[in-house]
Amino acid sequence: MSELNPRTVHELPADYHEAAFLHLTSAKNVVWLNILSFVPLVISGAFFWGWMIFYYGVLGAPLASNWPRGGISIIIGLFLMLGMIVLHELFHGLAINFYGHKARYGMKLHKGVVYATADGSLFWRNQYIGVCLAPLIGITVLVLLGSLFVSETLGLWLMLIGAMNAAGAIGDIWMVKFATRYPNDALIRDEADGMRIFTPSLQA
Repeated sequence: MSELNPRTVHELPADYHEAAFLHLTSAKNVVWLNILSFVPLVISGAFFWGWMIFYYGVLGAPLASNWPRGGISIIIGLFLMLGMIVLHELFHGLAINFYGHKARYGMKLHKGVVYATADGSLFWRNQYIGVCLAPLIGITVLVLLGSLFVSETLGLWLMLIGAMNAAGAIGDIWMVKFATRYPNDALIRDEADGMRIFTPSLQA
């Protein structure tokens, strides 16, 4: 970033104005998010299923082990499924910290929302897209790598976790789609359950 466009922005420039606000957890949007979550669930499920067929059926799973199997693999899979929720937000937080802000974690039980946010901080559009997509990309890579070395049973659990994570990322995907309507020099403030977009006054 140049001096005119610093990498980390803490205060809104004087020539920026609010262009849009997306309240992601409004009652209407929550309904749509739950419906649309089946799209990434099906797409990612097909991808992960295809990967398992390719790795075990075509390549013969050369790096896989026989552990864990049976009941222990189910127990581990369930714990990993719960851990995915924490890991998802941790990836958001790591991306927030990477761009020079301090991540804060929390939850809104009445809305069923767990979140990572950066209070009052501003992100350039492409930075915000990176923050949104970090869990989807990061967890997908982790489950694919993990499936190389564990038993087929646990590998299937990892694929399920990857698909569930993709479905849970529907809100992140929606925000990315919303953000791409605006230019690269747009600034975005994350508000835990939504996003506020600011653009230079000349782009009003």
